Amino acid sequence: MNWTIKQNDHNKKWYFSVSGVESADCVFPQYEEMKARAVQAGVPAENLINARQFERYLDKIVYGKTLPIPLEIELDPSFDARLIIESDKTKAVLYIRKAKDAPHSVDKKLITNMLNNSGIENIDFKSLDEKITAFSAAAEREIELVVAEGILPQRGKNRTLIPHITKLQNEQAAALRKKLIHAVETAREQAQVIYDKDFPLSEAQYLAVAAKNDLLFEFSQSEIGEDGMDIYGNPIPGLPGNDPFVLDLRNVEQTNDHLKAACSGILLLAQNNEGLKLRIIPYKDAEVKAVISEDNMEAILVMESGKGAGSRLSLSQLKKALEAVNLPENRYSDDILKDAMYEAHLSSRAIEFTVSRGIEPVAPHSYKFDWKVQFGHSNTVSVKRGDVLLETTLLEAGEKGVDVFGNIIEIDKAEVLKLPQTDTTVRSTQDGKKVVFTAAAAGEFVKSTEMLKILNSKTISTDVNNETGDILFAGDIIVNGNIDANRSIKAGGSLTVNGDAGISLLYTKESLLMNGGIRGGSRGTVWTKNTMALHFAETARLFAGGNIYIDDYCFRCVVKTNGELAISGEPGSFIGGNAHAARGMKVRNLGDYKTVRTIISFGQDYLIKDRIEVYEKQTQENLAALARIESELENPATPADRIQELREQKVILLKSNTALGIKIFKLKEHFESHIPSAVKITGTVYPGVILESHGRYYEVREPTSHVVFTFDPELGRIICKPIDEKPAKEQSSVLTELE
Repeated sequence: MNWTIKQNDHNKKWYFSVSGVESADCVFPQYEEMKARAVQAGVPAENLINARQFERYLDKIVYGKTLPIPLEIELDPSFDARLIIESDKTKAVLYIRKAKDAPHSVDKKLITNMLNNSGIENIDFKSLDEKITAFSAAAEREIELVVAEGILPQRGKNRTLIPHITKLQNEQAAALRKKLIHAVETAREQAQVIYDKDFPLSEAQYLAVAAKNDLLFEFSQSEIGEDGMDIYGNPIPGLPGNDPFVLDLRNVEQTNDHLKAACSGILLLAQNNEGLKLRIIPYKDAEVKAVISEDNMEAILVMESGKGAGSRLSLSQLKKALEAVNLPENRYSDDILKDAMYEAHLSSRAIEFTVSRGIEPVAPHSYKFDWKVQFGHSNTVSVKRGDVLLETTLLEAGEKGVDVFGNIIEIDKAEVLKLPQTDTTVRSTQDGKKVVFTAAAAGEFVKSTEMLKILNSKTISTDVNNETGDILFAGDIIVNGNIDANRSIKAGGSLTVNGDAGISLLYTKESLLMNGGIRGGSRGTVWTKNTMALHFAETARLFAGGNIYIDDYCFRCVVKTNGELAISGEPGSFIGGNAHAARGMKVRNLGDYKTVRTIISFGQDYLIKDRIEVYEKQTQENLAALARIESELENPATPADRIQELREQKVILLKSNTALGIKIFKLKEHFESHIPSAVKITGTVYPGVILESHGRYYEVREPTSHVVFTFDPELGRIICKPIDEKPAKEQSSVLTELE
């Protein structure tokens, strides 16, 4: 760093200037150094600014509050007197500067009137007069005198944390630590959750078990300190004591007075000089209980899947629960139990799943019901059009039944069942004494022996959260609420959401309408086979086979559509992220004045590109498998029967790669085909935007308004031109006149 003292040639004033302050080893001069050099340059010492002003200037440079512009170091030649009141009104300073041409004259009358009119209490005029008289005789031209000081308010006693947890004993804590580490080794929990760099398990001094919404700590009551007083005699309210410093707080909810568990799990605690560190590792062991219905016709498992690092449901655990109610092993299968575990895994709460049903007895001249769909843990099931729902057979002599324990139920205990009624959603066909009922529409089928119908739409009247669990439905879904983080909705029909979505998954095989938007946190995904319409999207992934319509804005999203992306509202901006729009875009603003990197690809079928990437990945996997086979074939210890098996696998993989190579070649040819498209900006496109089509790029280097970008296949480049607003009829008439 360099600094100089120079006189301006035009106004003849002296300035202090610095350069090179960006360097890491920058050291500023002391006030005395600056003063000595200024005096050496010819500036009288009494005309220099004081040390306090000089230090304030340097502080502004150090803390980035001002540019290193030259500082005027010579005092103004005129007389000045003013009061400087601090912002909290606890201190008043009188600043006096003597005139250059009258170095021993101070206007005491002006100063006295100013002090009398200030309203400041308890001014010691006698002491001030003595100091001002002494200043008049001194060589210095400026001075700062403390006029009055108030009393600062005091803080009350600091708040403390009152624990409401039970710390685990050393033996329990040690066993739990081993279990948490084992959860990583068995891939039940992500390694970074346990071996966290900010607060690892090894750093925790204590462990405790916490359930969701448990009160962990309570803040002690706040106490107010003694009042202060400002320079005008007004009281200043005392300050409350400081809150204790708590670090991390992952999965811990903090309010003004409480710390609560945001999820069930293991609470990690550590106390150090910085404060108390808290975080919860999600943890809940799986639970299962078997229940037999009162009529012994159903065996039900009540299950809740393990969470986080907790134990998971297992076949042995489910079988043990069924053994406890004496259910014979031949009354259920391993496949049914696996389905039960899968259903429990999908739900965030306990579910009931029927693993065995008895066979109802059939009365003479009555119908036997043979359900062809698996109802699982409820009396409803999602079905597709054409699915066989039920077969009924007329039995003249009737038939005995059997309960879940294998006990025979006599015919005389059976009720006469008639053929169920149907609506237009269920079709029936008769073949002799057998009647088959088939789904005529996709949706939710409700089990009933009286009326068969399929509900092709489902309405969720609340938020989709941990209470509702994930939603899966074969028909249309309407959600009148928000979609919480880590939840998913999958619709076989269209999907309508009257609310906002967080870090969630929205999937529909038809169209999507959101009367709200999505804040995806870089993981939230919206996927639709046809069109998509929503109000806004932030850091989300949007995939659509048709057009995407956004009302307000799209911020740092990954967008892929085989149609067109249109943002028409206010501000109508696409900022950050990237978009692959086969048929282009229509937006008001593209990019941002702050130069945010935004990449737009258009004019090609990007679904084909996805298929190419899938096939290329499959090819690489096959090559890796072939390398493993070659290595095993070269091993002399490989048995003869294993060698034959490996050779057969090798032939299959080679044929697969040949077929994949042909598919990739054809798809790449189709991908190069141009789709008529344009990126139209009715507002402004900013620097930072890069447009791509067919491997050609166009980078925007300055703000441009009212333009359209297209790809010219003949020239092989992207063209930018102004939007032509003239109607087509006017254009044709002008051409006619010219001709």
